Amino acid sequence: MTIAPGGKPYVLGVGEGDERWFLGSHTALKVTGEQTAGGLIILEARGPRGHGSPLHIHNREDEIFYVIEGELRLDVNDDSHTLSAGMMGFGPRKVTHRFTVTSPEAHFLLMATPAGFEDFVREASEPAAERRIPEPSEPDMAAIGAAAAAYGIEITGPPLDLG
Repeated sequence: MTIAPGGKPYVLGVGEGDERWFLGSHTALKVTGEQTAGGLIILEARGPRGHGSPLHIHNREDEIFYVIEGELRLDVNDDSHTLSAGMMGFGPRKVTHRFTVTSPEAHFLLMATPAGFEDFVREASEPAAERRIPEPSEPDMAAIGAAAAAYGIEITGPPLDLG
């Protein structure tokens, strides 16, 4: 990956960033296409057990997950992987994948390249009133699906049900 010339250097502190409620998690947009001249986005997420994405395909960007605390299950095509603290997983564009928090809580980074995914996050979320892990909830998948389609993301199946 190459960040295009014209990116803007900057520093964010703990608790800074565009904080959102997204797919049942607390998400902070830390780096966006504005800072990287369209090259990369990084969001920091904290979610409860069961938080995750539906099965989907990105047609525009690759997606990388880095686990800080807790555990995620990453399904890529027909393979399932358990990611714990310090591990990363890659969901390339044009490949079916989803992730799910399988520990009581998880703290992780999601990176996407090129940038643009942050616009989907903003459209499919709402501003977070406080910095905390939300109670588990069911996202409005019809609204998520409509927003996803506008950003080149195909929802191809349900989120993982941890029962």
